[in-house]
Amino acid sequence: MEHFILERSKDNIYLNIVNSIYDGVCIYDGQGRPVYANAAHMKNLGFETDEFWKIDLHAMMKMNPPLVSRAVTLEVLENRQPLTGVVDYYRTGKSCLVSAMPFYLDTGELLVTSIIRDVTELLNLQRRVEESEALQENYRSRVKELESNYINPTIARTKSKAMSDIFEKASRIFNISAPVLLEGETGVGKDFFAKYLYENSLMEGPFIKVNCGAIPDNLLESELFGYEAGAFTGANKKGKAGLIELADNGTLYLDEIADLPLALQVKLLGVIQDRQVSRLGSTKQKSINFRIIAATNADLKTRIAAGQFRADLYYRLNVIGFYIPPLRRRREDIFPLADFFLKELNSEYGKHVFFEPRAIQLLNSYDWPGNIRELKNTLERIVVMINQSCITREILEQNLLSWSRKSDSETGFTSALWDMPGGLKEKMARVEQAIIADAIREHRTLGEAAKSLGIDISTLVRKRKRFLANQPRQRQ
Repeated sequence: MEHFILERSKDNIYLNIVNSIYDGVCIYDGQGRPVYANAAHMKNLGFETDEFWKIDLHAMMKMNPPLVSRAVTLEVLENRQPLTGVVDYYRTGKSCLVSAMPFYLDTGELLVTSIIRDVTELLNLQRRVEESEALQENYRSRVKELESNYINPTIARTKSKAMSDIFEKASRIFNISAPVLLEGETGVGKDFFAKYLYENSLMEGPFIKVNCGAIPDNLLESELFGYEAGAFTGANKKGKAGLIELADNGTLYLDEIADLPLALQVKLLGVIQDRQVSRLGSTKQKSINFRIIAATNADLKTRIAAGQFRADLYYRLNVIGFYIPPLRRRREDIFPLADFFLKELNSEYGKHVFFEPRAIQLLNSYDWPGNIRELKNTLERIVVMINQSCITREILEQNLLSWSRKSDSETGFTSALWDMPGGLKEKMARVEQAIIADAIREHRTLGEAAKSLGIDISTLVRKRKRFLANQPRQRQ
């Protein structure tokens, strides 16, 4: 290769210049044999000078393990096309960006020159950034999981001190499996609260719900405790595990516990105390580990006095007791819950329904004997059937099952609107929407409504189109 401009000579000025740069530079001939390499390339390879001249690209890749993860220069020799790629140098642990390009001498002989830049630190930094981003995403997912467990959307909209105290108390029993008794009227959310305790417990087993009042007495025992093959006429030939047994390592939720027959109350008490269950027709006891949550809308102490419920079972279930108050005793929760349910229903049914101020007054003054269940079902009925966007007081009255006319509370609608979730912009828009709806309803024409609001009729028309597009038109 005497004709090549970069001869292996310490006196060659070009050689000295190339040898001093940071990036590695190497040249191979058409057979993959080394022609030139500067000091930086030797450092990347981890070769001594004499060692480098003794090995060609083919031998380099046949080493065990190979010297590099990929021979970019060899690929260029085969394809005669420029190529760039990241190569790992196994001997030194470096990662380098290799750019190789073929060129021909005047004699027609093929050479490949490669520029090699050490990108080890850059790739390490990239990996650390990716790991950091993955860790952040993991944190975000965990936060969302915690929010779904600890700050359930329905919980987040309870404003009353009574409910705040209940959820704070609940947070202190997440990690224990003591029995829980939930008391409160129908529809206050006992099922929801039981599921909330389960989702935040350490028990990994299933959530088994049993409605003690919905299963006939003659079937309830076999459903709860299970049975062995041939235990009774019509029994499954293979037997059947009971619901208590299925709740092993999980939560057994007994709704309407007051309706449990006295005979089964005795058996249930034994299961809770001994942590063992026996199927019908069997003498074998199976150990189980579960949390029991019982719920009732009945006054159990009155049932005890009447001989309809065992006192010992009551005290065994009421290790940790919760009384969930009805909506009429926590009116500050009514509108936030109604607003939350309305948003969910709008999304589900593809609508944009909202409350007028007088409807909000009625929401807050109504006693809601069916509690949260009645509130949600009433709103769903209205959203499904309404042919306009605004829920008026009259529409709400027509859909309340036990509405009796009485004076509204003296509190204005603005405080209820202001308590709704959302930022300042959303709150202000909702208040403006309610004021405009009220003005339009109270006046015969849009002109009168605009005058009462102190705005131009064009402004009112624009805002009406924005907020109340589906309202019946008035004369201007």
